[in-house]
Amino acid sequence: GIIYERLEDPIEIQDTSEFKRTNYRGFWTVSFERDVFFGSKVQLDVGMNMRDVNARQEDDLDRNDRTDVEYFVKASYPFWKETTRLFARARYKNSEREEKSINDGYVFGMDYGIEGDFPILGGETRGLRGSVSVGFDHAEYDDKEFTDDKGRRFERDDNDSDTSLAVRAALQYTMGPRTVIDLRALRTNQFSSFGNYQITDRVDLTAQHTIRPQLIGRIAAFGEHSDPSNRTPLQRTDGNDPSFNNTAPQRNISRWGIGGGLRYTLTDWTDLDMSYDYERRNAPDDRGYSNHRVTLGITFYLTALKPSAKAAPVR
Repeated sequence: GIIYERLEDPIEIQDTSEFKRTNYRGFWTVSFERDVFFGSKVQLDVGMNMRDVNARQEDDLDRNDRTDVEYFVKASYPFWKETTRLFARARYKNSEREEKSINDGYVFGMDYGIEGDFPILGGETRGLRGSVSVGFDHAEYDDKEFTDDKGRRFERDDNDSDTSLAVRAALQYTMGPRTVIDLRALRTNQFSSFGNYQITDRVDLTAQHTIRPQLIGRIAAFGEHSDPSNRTPLQRTDGNDPSFNNTAPQRNISRWGIGGGLRYTLTDWTDLDMSYDYERRNAPDDRGYSNHRVTLGITFYLTALKPSAKAAPVR
């Protein structure tokens, strides 16, 4: 598959109030099965994901420009009543950053988990499905020093390697024929524009309820905490400069948000969506902000536009 995105988000720096960027993404996956014991099959998945990020800003936001390529191998095996599988997955990601002050590097990781439909009491009206995995990310980064446009030498992020816990969970609980709850949790090593990496913890919770056959309501909440690896300002290595001597760890950032929405079925092939979301960003450097977003959308289902049946020819 190939994905093209153009995004514009609010941002909290002085030079601009918009974060404009273009993402080019591509992916492929090959899957096959092998018989192992008594007719049960191990499924193997091999794939690649690529993402190229280009900030549409000449000076301030080009530090986000990068190309990430990730390869993975996954093996899964039936575990419980043909609906649940155990899996192990190995991942390798190479990250090429265009900003001189941010190192290139790679991340190797492995995780182990369970996925599928988990049997619970309640019959057909209740159910739990999804995947949960636990593992690790190990990151290594390149040279520690760089020279800026004025000929000054600086030390890049002094955290040039990291091994951290990796957690991924995506679960959907069907409480009944009208209510569904989704839970997503993530802890991983991610890109940071402040240094080599940041450790991100995030939880999303969404509940959806069918109020009437034509009307569906949604409420959602999320919380996120990011821990960048770098120190600021950068440490100069070719002489004394008072403005670069007092280095301190990059401060952590936390975000949280709530929201709600309604979806109304206008016709068999058209839905109307209305939603409101609030987000709050907290940081100890007085760069906190709030976002309010109101969305009105129309969804068209082309699969509902079926051609009329033709009468059989008379002979």
